[in-house]
Amino acid sequence: MFLYRSYRHRRRKRLLTTMLLPLLTLLLVLLPFYIIYKPPSLLIRYFQRRWPDVLWQVQLHASSSSSSSSQPLVALTFDDAPSDYTPEILSLLREHDARATFFVIGDHILGREQTLRDVVGAGNELANHAMFDQPSRDLSDDELAAQIQAVQSRIQRIYAAVGRTAEAHDEVHIQGLRVNRVGALALGSTETETETSSAQHNVNRGDEEGGEGQPDPQSSTNQTDDGNNNNNNNNNNSNNHNNHNANRGSRGGNPSGEQEQEEVLTELTPGRYFRPGSGFFTDRMRALVRKEGFQLVLGSVYPHDAQINVPWINAAHVLSMVKPGSIIVVHDRRPWTVPMLAKVLPELKRRGYRVGTVTDLLKEGIST
Repeated sequence: MFLYRSYRHRRRKRLLTTMLLPLLTLLLVLLPFYIIYKPPSLLIRYFQRRWPDVLWQVQLHASSSSSSSSQPLVALTFDDAPSDYTPEILSLLREHDARATFFVIGDHILGREQTLRDVVGAGNELANHAMFDQPSRDLSDDELAAQIQAVQSRIQRIYAAVGRTAEAHDEVHIQGLRVNRVGALALGSTETETETSSAQHNVNRGDEEGGEGQPDPQSSTNQTDDGNNNNNNNNNNSNNHNNHNANRGSRGGNPSGEQEQEEVLTELTPGRYFRPGSGFFTDRMRALVRKEGFQLVLGSVYPHDAQINVPWINAAHVLSMVKPGSIIVVHDRRPWTVPMLAKVLPELKRRGYRVGTVTDLLKEGIST
């Protein structure tokens, strides 16, 4: 009898081991995918320490004299803007008293300039997502710099057309008005631009032409290098401004009036945020983005909605991951984004969250 019981016990153990081993193997295989899909806060904090120049989330100040700060704030960001769905997104944002940062692909702007003006006019902000929908890490330094400069030129012209400055600098109303005046001059400069090669034309023209072709990196680089010696050439104003922001205070040679206007414009330029195509970055890219005067922005809540087209799954992901100071990354140009937002925005409001831009978030806290 004893031997029989011992045999049965050993058999149960073998059976249990046989059943558990495949299950454990499956869990080990799935765990990395789950961590990618829903990265824990500890991992996000590690990323922020590992790459401190990349913005992942923001730690909000524990106390603030602002009455609105009693409601926690999150930043909502859209990649791949603008699209035919952007007006619907904008309508939902208005309905729920929310604002967002739209990361703009330059190649998507043509024909949608008014949509972006409406986005900015409603209190949202535009940021830089390169010229084309492609992995930024695959580009050379010259190609990436040319794309960033080209898109930023278009963004600045959208702001100038609306007559708005960055929300982060609204405290300086007089300077803001001066920037509007300078921006209006920049908007009109397209009428006096000289004709260049078609590739150089794509890099330096405004959003009215849209920039259909690949920017010529050599043309962009040469024009940037020549910027210090050609301050009266309107075709170089945009590149001069970008270099000035990256190397503030290191240049001279402008007439005092022009230099003063350029300084004000640099300080108040909206949307100097860059998010790389595909979301991956390299050390080389980080150095280039810093040199161009941009803040690299990723995020802490990403439902992978570029691949997952089920609105309720994406909404559940966002609502399960969000916390004060989160940066939410979702995508424009997808038909399932609007129904996802229709679930997320009212629920965030019910929980007491304010939904704002990246700039709104940075104004209330410190990156962590």
